[in-house]
Amino acid sequence: MRLLIPHAAALAALTGGISLWFHLRTLLPSWMTHEGRKESLWDLLGWLALAVLGISQGIWMAEKMKRRLGKPQD
Repeated sequence: MRLLIPHAAALAALTGGISLWFHLRTLLPSWMTHEGRKESLWDLLGWLALAVLGISQGIWMAEKMKRRLGKPQD
């Protein structure tokens, strides 16, 4: 249960960020949200933020599991 609450908080923050991303997309200038062969600057920043959040959460969860299970025996 202790691992579920921080994970749920991270998912709630991610959901809120994505919602804000779609809301702000309509307010940004066209050069920033232009879609076509190349993705827009806004899309690239969003994908970068998602990648960083996903990797950091994976590292965080791995560290929590290592501490919980103890050191591996070889």
